[in-house]
Amino acid sequence: MLLCKNHHGIIDAKDSNGLPLYSVAQLKAMKLVHEDEFEASRSSAFVINSSSLIAKVIKNLSSHLGQPKPTRTSHAFEIDAKIVFNYIDRHAGIIQKYSAYYGIIEPIYNEFESVKKAALLESFNDLYLTINGQSKPSDDVWDEVEGLLIEKINREANLEYSEEIEWCVKIIMVDAFMRCKILEEPPQ
Repeated sequence: MLLCKNHHGIIDAKDSNGLPLYSVAQLKAMKLVHEDEFEASRSSAFVINSSSLIAKVIKNLSSHLGQPKPTRTSHAFEIDAKIVFNYIDRHAGIIQKYSAYYGIIEPIYNEFESVKKAALLESFNDLYLTINGQSKPSDDVWDEVEGLLIEKINREANLEYSEEIEWCVKIIMVDAFMRCKILEEPPQ
């Protein structure tokens, strides 16, 4: 068992007769209990306390952690052209990296009624339009939309911030970018 220095000393200790305090069977049982507790806490990391659409999307996306990226999907515009057209600098790499996940999120959205799907996507566009009206650089607009989206998730889904949520939000942001709900589509 891999343990810290202090706990390693405890399990390796011997009683007054020179016998180990813990048998191999006891240590294996402790390890099994620990692994079960860890798996239970990991599984509950995405327990959603809300029926909001965004919470459901996050929960569904989180189940794709660690899976290989899908192949790229074609769009009406070149992603690089939209990045250049909107003067995106800091987030260009993120957009290019996560654009491959478009194929994952589309089936998730398709699980919802078309009216709910449209309302969800329009809520992203509303966030963008509110911030964009303040004449800010695209990277700053991106940051603010992402921050508001994370706040919305925390508020509606009662989730604590985590790397998994950040990963899901980035995928949602890039998907919204590709659907032209965030930033502008380049002229054809």
